[in-house]
Amino acid sequence: MTPTRARLILLAALGLGLLGDLVARGPFWPTGFAVCVIVSAFTLLAIGTMTAEPIRPIEGRRDRIVLAGAMILAATGLMFRSAATVQFFDTVALLCCAALMVWRMGGRGLVDFRPVDVAIGGVRTGIAMLTGFPLLALGDADLRGATGDTRRLRAFIVGSLVALPPVLLVAALLGQADPAFGKFLEAWTGPSFEEALGHAFATAVIAWPVAGWLRASSRPSEDDFAALAERTPRFDFFGVAPALYAISALLAAYLGFQARALFGGAAYVEATTGLTYAEYARRGFFELVAVTAIVLGVLLVADRVLDHDDEKASRRFRITGWVVVALVAVLMGSALQRMWVYVSFFGLSDTRLYATAGMTWLAVAIGWFGWTVLRGRPARFGFGLLVASAAWVAALNVMNPEAVVVRLNLARALQGKSFDVIYHGHLSADATTALVAAAPRLGAGDCRGLLMLVHDDHAVDRERWKDWRTWSAPVAHADRTLQGSQAEVLDRHCPALPPAPAARTPAPTAPGVS
Repeated sequence: MTPTRARLILLAALGLGLLGDLVARGPFWPTGFAVCVIVSAFTLLAIGTMTAEPIRPIEGRRDRIVLAGAMILAATGLMFRSAATVQFFDTVALLCCAALMVWRMGGRGLVDFRPVDVAIGGVRTGIAMLTGFPLLALGDADLRGATGDTRRLRAFIVGSLVALPPVLLVAALLGQADPAFGKFLEAWTGPSFEEALGHAFATAVIAWPVAGWLRASSRPSEDDFAALAERTPRFDFFGVAPALYAISALLAAYLGFQARALFGGAAYVEATTGLTYAEYARRGFFELVAVTAIVLGVLLVADRVLDHDDEKASRRFRITGWVVVALVAVLMGSALQRMWVYVSFFGLSDTRLYATAGMTWLAVAIGWFGWTVLRGRPARFGFGLLVASAAWVAALNVMNPEAVVVRLNLARALQGKSFDVIYHGHLSADATTALVAAAPRLGAGDCRGLLMLVHDDHAVDRERWKDWRTWSAPVAHADRTLQGSQAEVLDRHCPALPPAPAARTPAPTAPGVS
């Protein structure tokens, strides 16, 4: 594929993405969908005739025209028939034509069609839609073919386009994590920031697969995954700078707001966000975990596509990478401080524990990235991360997270704080032993309520997993712990309920006294 055709396809896919976002604002099905399909088919035929490398007869040009015409007719049928069954068959016909456009029966013509070609074409179409955009943007467009300022400009433009989705997502998550920072973003971008983000996301979601389909439909078949692996591009620093600089600026601004909240305390948070300090902490942790994961992904991709033969580009990347790693380290400290406040007010749950464990894994991964990749030893990163991940999974198994949740929340309950009986009563069999040990210390009422739930859930598990092929060590251990009927378990582990107060008998009154 010539670079000219690749760039035309990228522009066409962006235009179709904008069109898709426009028609998706109203009822998208069926007219909006049909319009997108019809425009895509005409676009494919136009690209094949506008470039210096037209679709040759040997590539099935005539068959492409036939299949594109069939797609247009099927899409038109969606607009003129409302019966669900007719629309279903129109959609199936449309998808089959789109799949055959990509597969083209391994070079055979439509006259040699076999039913299995549809299945093969469907699989290849799915792969092409996933891999086509990066192959176009990072390979077919031939950024390396340019020199000097032209190459840097192209790299910067492509890098900006590729960086836009993760940067917008990071901005949205940080705005959700801190309402004050969200207001700051709105002050810079206008109150329609979230709406603009939604349109950008919809455009990207539509443009990505459309670009892959247009690419695969206008070139001979190939192994797309192999092509993606073999043709990984190499950019100078201008290709990765937009993502790294934008994320650094967002993180620095967000941490500035965090410092104000830290030194201002609960009064500042309530005055600026309208939330109590506990609600403020509860709101942000999970968003910050997601931001950390996205930033790690951006760093890995940037390292993968950077031209490390260019020493100047490598040096700039290492400096900027260390800045990003340092900002993420402070961000993780802020997130963990939020979780500490969160747990002190609301207690621990398995979800909160797993999120904290996930943040720990991300901290190790980012730290190891800095120690290896940013110090010029990228070959060690993968194996070290594999070992760290195995150790992390092993630690989760050894620590028994649900038992940890029970023990920590019991300690809080003994300090006079609340204990959610219903939540704990529905934990898995991993927590049964800890719950049975904790129940007597909660008081007679909570003890009996908790063990009733535990016993009922275990009865369901025991019935479900009674076959030896579904044996589970935690369920078997719980079975030994909860032997006997529910009443026997309650009497064995819980204090007796205090007797109900006796009803007071009214004092007799003298005759005639009311």
